[in-house]
Amino acid sequence: MIYRKQFDAIWPIRWAALAFVLMCCTFPIVGMFYLMFDVSSMPWLTRALFLLYVGLWMYGISGALKRPVEVNWLDVAIGIYFLSVTLGYFRSGFPGSGFEYMLALNLIPYLIGRFSLIEDVESILNYVFMIASAVTLLFLVSLPELYHSWAQASAWLQHPTLYGFISTVGGLDVVMGMLPVLAAVIYIICSEQNSPLKSTVLIIAVMLGSSLLLLISSRSAYAALLGTLLFIMLVGFTKKTAKYVAALLISVVVAAALTSNIAPENNIKFNTQWKIDSLHKVPSSISGQGYGEVDETDSAAVRLVLWGRAITHMMDSPLMGIGPKEWTYEKPHPHNVVLESGQSFGVLSVVSLLGFFAMMLFSTRVSEAISLRQQVIRSSIWVLCIYMLFYNLVQGQLGSFRSLPLFLLCGLVSGLVGNNQGLLKGFFVGYQKKSERKESAMVGNS
Repeated sequence: MIYRKQFDAIWPIRWAALAFVLMCCTFPIVGMFYLMFDVSSMPWLTRALFLLYVGLWMYGISGALKRPVEVNWLDVAIGIYFLSVTLGYFRSGFPGSGFEYMLALNLIPYLIGRFSLIEDVESILNYVFMIASAVTLLFLVSLPELYHSWAQASAWLQHPTLYGFISTVGGLDVVMGMLPVLAAVIYIICSEQNSPLKSTVLIIAVMLGSSLLLLISSRSAYAALLGTLLFIMLVGFTKKTAKYVAALLISVVVAAALTSNIAPENNIKFNTQWKIDSLHKVPSSISGQGYGEVDETDSAAVRLVLWGRAITHMMDSPLMGIGPKEWTYEKPHPHNVVLESGQSFGVLSVVSLLGFFAMMLFSTRVSEAISLRQQVIRSSIWVLCIYMLFYNLVQGQLGSFRSLPLFLLCGLVSGLVGNNQGLLKGFFVGYQKKSERKESAMVGNS
């Protein structure tokens, strides 16, 4: 019966859900286009693909556009954020195409997620699971090619490219990371209901996904995955789930240990480019240009420089920020959507964006009792959003395909909160029920 329900969520095709997932996984496809076609034609290809997804989504929800929408505090927070961003661009005279990209790749995706149908959420998760599994299978069967690519020593260690046109990082790696995230959520929430076989399969999915991310040397996606798995362990830890959380933690550690022993030499070198001896150059590089005195291949030091510079700019102009910039290789972006927002648009944008995620987490605590199946579905969406947040804290950029999935999932989370019970309404419902329980207890005692 369970498998029948999952099949019904996949077929017949729910076009709005499929468009949502394809948009969420757009930027890895775009990354491959860059290697397959002339770079000058890319804007037209990406725009056509984006418009196709938007049109497909509108076709899928065309019969439900008259449904009422309940505005909640998540909408208010994100509305303040986009308002501060718009004012920042207006004050700076709308330099370059940044404002257009922000509208197309951040605001519109949020609205698409916000107005997506609640009954499509399960289909969205099934489609994500299918695509993430397919990407994982692709990397798994490509291990010989991957090892061959890493065997080619070079002065500048690039991420390997499979079969000459499939980029291993920049998108596909992030999509692959969704599989262990979903597997971990199901493993913890359904820990007591899972059969031994199902638990084993879920643990293998977590180990396989994390191992492959290390083998393709996707350090940003792996860091996001680790942060998300630790978040799942922390939130899901109870006396009943303690042994399952421990098993999940052990599986991640064992996967990392095994992968480090079998990884090709160039892969190991690339993963160990986090040079501690470069850290003393970070303070002096923050006030410089570009990457300063640190080696541009040193991921940790580079990010510390860019984050420190963004914080400095935000402190110099806390109210309005320094205004949006056109980022280049010589003038890199902070690789962090929160710090980029604060640097460009001021503290208000940071407070509203972080407030959104704080209230998102709070909204899960005041939700009414739901079935285990509904709990898995809602928690999976929440955790996928957290995963994309972690990724955009180490690799993200506003108005880009990297931050598109984050705002898309944010809109879906807000829709789940608003269409089930608004955040403010949910708080008072929870408070009222707590008061009723106290009154009942007092009546019983009397």
